[in-house]
Parts: sequence; structure tokens; C-alpha cells
Amino acid sequence: MLTLREPTTSIDLYRSPACGPISPRLYGDAVTLEPHLLAELKRGTVALFLGAGALHGASSPSSTHFSSGNELKRALCDQFLSPEYYEEPLPYIADLATSTAGLYEVQDFIADRLAGIQPATFHHLLPQFPWRALFTTNYDQLIEDTYRSASHALQQCHPIISNDDPLDKVNRDNHQVPLVKLHGCISRKRDKNLPFILSVDQYNDYDTNRDRLFKFLYEIGFENTFVFVGHSLQDPDIRHIIQRIDKNIPEGRPRYYLLKPRVTPTERDFWATKRITALDLTFEDFLTCLDQSITGSERTLTLARPATSHPIQRRFVTAVPVRGDMMSFLTSDVDHICTSLATTDGSPRSFYSGANQGWYPVSQGLDANRTLTRKLLSGVITIADAERSNPVELHVIRGEAGSGKTVLLRRLAWETGTTYDRLALFVNDPATPAFDHLLELHTLTRERIFLFWDNASDNIAPLLKTIRQAKKKRLPITIITCERYSEWNTRCQDLESVVSAKHNLAYLGPHEIEALVTLLETYDCLGPALQGLPHGEIVDRFHNAFDRQILVALHEVTMGESFEDIIEDEYSSLTPDLAKQLYRTICCLNRLRVPVRAGLIARVFGITFTDFAERFFRPLQKVVLTSQREGRDAQYVSRHPEIAEIVFQRAFQTEEDRYHEYVRILQALNISFASDRQSFRGMVRAKNLMEIFKDYQNVRSIYDIALTSIGREPYLLQQIANFERLRSNGSLQTALILLEEAREGAPQDTSILHSLAVVWRDRANREETEEKRQQFRREARALLQELILTEGHTPYIDTVLGELALAHLKDVLNDEDSPDRVIDDAIRETEKILGESKKRFPTEDSLLRLESSLASLISDTERAIRALEQAFSQDSHDSFIASRLSNIYWNRGDTELARATLKKALDARRADHKLNFAYAELLRQTGTSTSQELMYFYRRAFTPGDDNFQAQFWFARYSIEAGDDQGVDKARDIFNRLRDVPIPFDTRIAVRDYYGGSVAPKRVRARLQRRGPFFGFAEVAEFPISAFIHENDLSSETWALLDPGDEFTCHIGFRYTGLVCLNIELL
Repeated sequence: MLTLREPTTSIDLYRSPACGPISPRLYGDAVTLEPHLLAELKRGTVALFLGAGALHGASSPSSTHFSSGNELKRALCDQFLSPEYYEEPLPYIADLATSTAGLYEVQDFIADRLAGIQPATFHHLLPQFPWRALFTTNYDQLIEDTYRSASHALQQCHPIISNDDPLDKVNRDNHQVPLVKLHGCISRKRDKNLPFILSVDQYNDYDTNRDRLFKFLYEIGFENTFVFVGHSLQDPDIRHIIQRIDKNIPEGRPRYYLLKPRVTPTERDFWATKRITALDLTFEDFLTCLDQSITGSERTLTLARPATSHPIQRRFVTAVPVRGDMMSFLTSDVDHICTSLATTDGSPRSFYSGANQGWYPVSQGLDANRTLTRKLLSGVITIADAERSNPVELHVIRGEAGSGKTVLLRRLAWETGTTYDRLALFVNDPATPAFDHLLELHTLTRERIFLFWDNASDNIAPLLKTIRQAKKKRLPITIITCERYSEWNTRCQDLESVVSAKHNLAYLGPHEIEALVTLLETYDCLGPALQGLPHGEIVDRFHNAFDRQILVALHEVTMGESFEDIIEDEYSSLTPDLAKQLYRTICCLNRLRVPVRAGLIARVFGITFTDFAERFFRPLQKVVLTSQREGRDAQYVSRHPEIAEIVFQRAFQTEEDRYHEYVRILQALNISFASDRQSFRGMVRAKNLMEIFKDYQNVRSIYDIALTSIGREPYLLQQIANFERLRSNGSLQTALILLEEAREGAPQDTSILHSLAVVWRDRANREETEEKRQQFRREARALLQELILTEGHTPYIDTVLGELALAHLKDVLNDEDSPDRVIDDAIRETEKILGESKKRFPTEDSLLRLESSLASLISDTERAIRALEQAFSQDSHDSFIASRLSNIYWNRGDTELARATLKKALDARRADHKLNFAYAELLRQTGTSTSQELMYFYRRAFTPGDDNFQAQFWFARYSIEAGDDQGVDKARDIFNRLRDVPIPFDTRIAVRDYYGGSVAPKRVRARLQRRGPFFGFAEVAEFPISAFIHENDLSSETWALLDPGDEFTCHIGFRYTGLVCLNIELL
């Protein structure tokens, strides 16, 4: 035991309500601390839980602060009630005071009495030790002020008062210590959602808006040592908290300590039954003993010395230090890729079995060199800024699951930062890089930033936000992301309009297979199926598996079994059973591409990270990876999400098994942590749940449990609403109620407005009465218009608007009493909406289907045609009616009547864009007009700089063919502008016409002017501007043979970005 001798008197006396005044300690009284407690503090695994008694010794300007519950009771009685209530319980007194004076007046009174409290001398020792966390039920700001005034604090103190505070960010950095204020804080005395926990009602709802703080308390309590300070045996707070900790923490938690001056043997025995050692110490005694027992160097053993410099500083144009928040960004949120980047050890065998080992594989050259890597390096990374059409770029690498996208992205980042010495940052999942930090880095370096950001579908909103802010600030940045084909096509539509280029990661080619086999041989990782075979035969076997992704091929070719069976055998062979259960739970979450926090596993299984290392590392070392970045956030991951998916499917074969696993995990999640939040969102997504659980009652039950465990999170409410909308016989009324609540909780989340609009649309479709249908459609339109004001038009918004208009038109046509004028108005409105939408998104499938449906509906309904003809005869100025009538006549084969209809409308409104475009389209489709005539009408169909992109394109296309110098200059400008318009990437690069026509395009002679790794430019005699050529438009063999100066024949296609060479044949 360690002892020290105290001075004659202490600065202040610590009074216990149970024991009365305490005499000063005299020399000769021994103050002792157990070696175990001191050892835990040196390890940084001690958390303090501070009660009112921790204030003893503090002073106040008014000398009216209270440092015990009894003092607070008396103060409330004196201020709001009378002395006759002195002996009543504090919660009851608080209820009466609140009823008498109101919540804010009571909280203002308490805040005023606690404001300006000054710490005692011994309080200043508190920041000199490395605490795992600080918890308190006090409302004052004594601890915050103590840390703020400390000149050499080991940690920065950050108050955490509600669910919305950044607990995850503070907790992951051991140079910061969270101060979790469980009962509120005087800094938020007027926050109605965070009242002080004081009255009976408040105690009953104690975890409202702070339930995640209590979950964090349980996690800390499971594998750290608590020291309770300033509590008495009669203190209901401490009794309640300890009871909850023991209820939520499995057996085997560490021993706790309670500071209790003049503790009696009976009290010691009582606390000992709860695995709590009561120490006869004041808070001052405790801190003073620590100060004299633990050296300065021992206090910093667990704290990595805060970095004062960073390799990125060599890029700064001026010598400035890196601020603390920027240092945290560079060490936690992103990896700065450079030659000095620290890499952990790994195993080649694990890497080839699918394990993501961070920077180890690429730093050691274990990955086979992919052709796409070389092309991206030379075509995206190393080109000069002068050759880039836009300072802000987004490149997307797409591939199947297990195709090697993440490894390729890391290789690309590694080469960018090391070989080519560019400013390369790799985003660490699930972090979101702050734009202000990116902008500051550019200001300090004056360099283009290359940001590598995996899993696009999980980061849609932050990617869009970063790109929009970068465009606004003109930040030169190239973002490269990856995604599976299926995820990109179904979830990433919002990113399409900002994509600069897409790159597909194909199956392994011959050279890649050769490189891979050589690596497998070099590192003795051939596996039983290939061991001893000659090199050529091994290469042949991989060639025979060419139609499989690299992850699957590596397993099946080297092991000689199917991929799924190999993974199931691995799982089945795990022992003990608890290891198997751990693995499948990790896979349940990691299939969502989210790392699993050690704290979450601790809550689910009662296994600490230390326990895992000691008991389960060996049985799980081949299938589970562990990591712990600087700080405290230890994580578990399976080797690959695709493997995790197979384990999930095979290990949880019944719906009941999956249900119980989901429930167990949801009850343990703490969504204050980013990885838990990401897991939560993936688990409760309506479409995911409906795929996993066929019994809708299981889904409803899971949602009920999530509401109880997580609370009424807006995202959760939105997904329950989506479930009600999607399931058979779901309640749309319930969905609307849930979405309105979600909207109130997250007013900035536009996806909730999307969901609301769709529910109103669906409700209109189910409604039987015309009046109700119109009312519900108006609700949907109002929401969509609100969305348009916020984020502009999108294919999704325009599609729903078109669906609403088309549904209304169907109602009008089905009503035999509808007058022609009503039919005319409904057609005009539908035509207007779809026409404008098609102009914005000309190749959007959903809009093309609606356009087709409209054409069929009108053509098949004589009343509609008759109404249109009647309206046109009365007013030939209407461009929508004229265009639709002309289309009907054209589809019937009456070309002359179609032309005459548009001509008549044009005679009345010669400057109308829509009529000029429709007439130009008719002329183009008849194939009898000259380029000059088509140029004339297309030119009258737009104003320079507007969003009539189709008209601009066709004008440019025929201007180029006509060869008019002035028209060619305008065409160049148009093509340059259309390259960057905010429309889907596939729309921008779609070939819309061929020189000579789409039916029988002409072959032309061309000469390659210059080429890059995957594109080049060719000179074509027939045209005054160069034509683009891309490797995807010809065979790899032909592309490899092409050199500048080579001649070839080709077809010339026209697209928004200009001319493109297609169907190339070398001469």
C-alpha cells in the first residue's frame, strides 16, 4: 500500500450528511491507495463519477452555492416554498417549486447560485492525470473551468450533455476526456428538452435525450475502474446509478472505489457486496495522494505525445504550425499518404484470403498491378491542371463485389502520394472529412488535393456537400470513390450529375493473372489445389476462372472448392462455440461495410477487447481482423463484406435466428458513435429488412424494439414509414404521421420530404373519390415544390411530378362528364411537366416511360384527340397543344398534317422555344432538310446559357457539319459548356447521332493527334474540330496499337461533349 503524510490542516472540510463535520487530518494519519488502483490510473483506465460532494472546498462570489442535496433542498424551500418542507425528499420539493414558479425560474435560480464557482487548490490537480472519462450528476461548471484554467492539462475536457453532442469525436482521442453530465448543466438552463434531473417527473424521464450517455456509462463501466466521489450511502443518485450499471453490465466488471470519509466497517462490508471498495478519503486526499504517488512520466504512459509537427508541413508555402484540430483531422479522419506513413504488420496469406490489412499490402507490393491503376495514374492523377476542364472532379470506380476495388483505391492513393508526390488523403471510414480542413490545406499548400473516399453509396450526402462547397470556393480537388455496380445503380442517382468520369474494374486480364500467380508463388500462398503445379498450369486455371471476381477466384482456384462452401467450412470449424457466435455477430454488421466497435461487442457478449485478445485471438485470427487507431476506438472486421454476407446467410438460416440476432444488436447499439449509427441505419432500412424477413410481423417487432432502444430517431421513423408504404396492406396514414414527426425532428433532411411526397402520391392512387385524390396530389406537389426550392430539379422529383400529372389526366379522361376544356388543361399541364423534365433529363428512363404512357393514353382516347383539336382551332398559339397534336399526327403517319400544325403555331409565335424545337425535330426526323435549315430552327429553340440542352446540342451538331466559321465557334462553346452541365454522367456521354445518320453512318478517315492512357484526340478531315477517342470504344488490342500519327477509319458520333470516334479500323 502507498502512504503519504498530510499537512496539519486541509484547505476545506468534506462534510458527509451522515457523519457530520469531519476534523482536519493530522500528521500521522495515513492516506493509502491500493496498488491496483494506482496501476489502473497509470494505464488510463480510471473514470471518475462526481457527485455534489466533489464541490467541497470550492468558493463562490456570493458564498451561496450548495455542495450537497440537503443544501439544495433548503435553498429551494427558502426561495419558493417554506421551511416546513425541509425534511421532504428533494424530488418532491423540486416538483412543488416547479409547480409554484415554473421550470425556467427554478433552473435559473439554481444556475445563478452555481455560476462563478471557483475551484479549490486541490481541484487544479484534476487535469494533471489521464482519466478515461468523467461523469457527473452536478449541474455546475467547476470541472470545465478547472480544465480551462490549467496551463499544462494532460487532456482537453469536453462537456457531453445530450445525445446530440459529439461523444464519438471526443471519445476516440485519448488527448480529450469527455465530461458526461448526466443530469444537465447550467449552460443549458433554458433548453426545454434537457431539463435538470431534479423532480419526480424528471427522474422518471431521466434518459430522454441522454439515453446514449447512459449507454456510454455502461460501456465505460464494463472494462474500466470507476471512482465515485462526493456521494453518501443515502444518496439515491449513486444507488440508482450503481444498480443500473450492474443491471447492464455482465458479471466480471472491474472493482470500483468509493471515496467516503469516516467510512465505518459496516459501510465497507455493504459496498464490498457490490464489488466496491470504500476508501476513507476526501476528494482532496485522493488527488493529493495521486499527485505524490504517480510521477509525471507515469501519468503520460498511455497518452501518445501530442504531435507538434506533421509530414504534410513540408508542403506548406509558409512555415506555420499545425493546429490541434487540423492534427486530429490528419491523424484520425484521413491518412496523409506519403513515404513516412506508418504501416502495420500483416500477413500475405491473410491478404490473399480477402483480408483488408490497410496499407500493409500495398506498401509491400502484395497486390497484382491492375491495368486500371496505370491508366488512372497517367490519365487522372498526373495530368496538369491546365488540361482539366473543371477544378472539381469526381471519378467513380465501379466493379462487382470482391473485384478488388478497395485494394485498387489504396494502391492508387499510395502511388499518388509516394511515387508522384501529390497531396493525397485517404478517408478513414466512417469519418467524414470537414470541408474547412480541406480548404485550409489548399490555402497552406496551394496544391490540388486528391481525396480517396471508399464506399460511395454510404457517403452520398457528404460527397455531394463536399463537391458543392468545393465548386463554390473553386477548390482544386479530385475525389476518387468506389462502389459496386448494383449499389451505384440503385442508390447513387444523386451523384450522377457531379460525376466527371466512370471507370469500370473488369475481370483479371492475362497480364494481371500472370502478375497475381507470380505473387502467390513468391509468398507461398498457392493453397492445396495449386501446390506443386507448374506455373503455366496455375495460370491456365486462373484463366478458366476469368468470369469470377478476384476474391472468389483466389479462394476457388487455390482451394479447389466453391467459394460459399469454403467460407461455411471456416465458420463451422471454429471452436469454442462462443468464438463462432462472436464471428457471426461481427459478420452480421460487417456485411453492411461497417467496422464493429469493441465496446458494442462488449455490451452484446460481455467480452472486453483485452478478453478478446487473450481468449479469442487464436481461434479467430484467420477470419477476424482487429484494429485500434490512435486513441481508444478498437474495432473488429471480417476479411471482406462479401465473406461476411455469406457467413450471415449460412449461420442464420432461419428467420427466427436472424430476428434474435437483430434484436440483440439493436439493444446494444449506441448511435452517438459513427460506426454504430451506420450499422443502425443499415439494419433498419426498410428494403433491407423486407428482404431478410418475409414475415412482416418480425419487421414490425424489430422496429418496436429499435424505438425502445434507440428512441424516435428521424431516420428510424422514416424507415418505418417506408415499410408501411411498401408492405402489402400497409397503413399510409401511419406512414404520414411518422414522416411528419421525422420531419419535425430533422427539418434539414430533404429525403424525408421525398418520402412524404411519395406517400401522398400513393395515398392518392388508393383513394376512391376524385375530391380526395386531388387533395392528396396537391399535398404531394407542394412538398415537391419545396424540394425544388431547396435542391433544384432531380430526375426523382420530376418523375413524381410527372406521375401526379399523368394520374390526374387519367382521372379526367375516365370521367365521361369532363368537358373538353378540362381535358385540354390536363393534357397541357402534363405535357408541360414532362416536356420540361425531358429537356432537363433527356435520357432518364422513368421520364421516357411516362412520356410513352402519355402518348399511348392520348392516342388511344378519341375524346382526348378531339379536345386537343378543338383547343388548337380556338388558340393556335399554345405550344404544348401544338406539339402534342403534331406528335399524334406523326405517329399516325400523317407527316404533312404534323408539319402544318407546327407551322401554323410558329406563324403565330415565331420566337417560342418549344415550337422551334418541335419543328426542328420534325424536320430532322423526316430527313429532308439541310444542315443550315436545321441550324436555323434549333438556334431559335434556346437562349445562350439556358437549360435547353437538347436544342443547344443539335444546333452545335449541325453547325459543325455545316462548317460555318461563326457556327463552329459557337458549337465549340456549347460543347465545352455541356461537358459540365449538372445532368447525369451517362446522359452527357450518350451518342445521340452519327455523321451520315444512325441507320447508315458514313465511315471517315482520321489521324490520331495525341493520346493518353485511356483517351485521345483525332483529326477528321470532314470536321473543323477534333474528335474524342476512348479505349472503351474499341478493342484493347486495337487501342494498344494506336500511336500518334496513325491513321484509321471510323464512324463519327455526336454527344453532349462533342465528336467521338467509334467502330475504329486501323489502316
